[in-house]
Amino acid sequence: MLAHFGGAPFRQFEQKQKQLERCQDVGYKDFMAANAEVDAFFITSVKKLIARGGTPILLAIAGPTAAGKTEIVERLQEDFERGGQKVTTIELDNFLTTATNARRRASSPRARRALHFELFKQSLADITQGKRISIPRYDFVFATSSHDNAGNLKPGGKPIEIEPADIIFIEGNFPFLIQEVVHLIASKWFT
Repeated sequence: MLAHFGGAPFRQFEQKQKQLERCQDVGYKDFMAANAEVDAFFITSVKKLIARGGTPILLAIAGPTAAGKTEIVERLQEDFERGGQKVTTIELDNFLTTATNARRRASSPRARRALHFELFKQSLADITQGKRISIPRYDFVFATSSHDNAGNLKPGGKPIEIEPADIIFIEGNFPFLIQEVVHLIASKWFT
């Protein structure tokens, strides 16, 4: 990956903020056009990773709330599916336990209690081995999880079933800061 980036761990793109500052209102189409170069680069990079290492491949997309993680994953998913790749997404927020704060630091011992941590680790290990997984479903309206704090499905709880895929996106505020799963992630991106 470092060779692809010319020895640097990241790539910088032409600064286009000045063009956007002149606009009073940036619409969705303008936003998509501004990100087209970044999206194309990301897709090319993932295709190179797949060519070298094969699939399944786990890609982490991190960023703050409302940064556009889900939107970019949906656009990338469309492109990969057009190319015949099977794609799935895992949202880190679904691993929150009942009545927890999603913004706790991943390195904090409390963060392990804020997440269904063991279930999270096992789910990522299983899906990267081509296995179907069943993960918790977090309800943001009621701040509750489909699973109890021990990671067991609650009576009446409905988990999210995720089929194996070639490309697996995990998105959230801090998915690649969790040391116990970082070895499973082929590429890390921040929005």
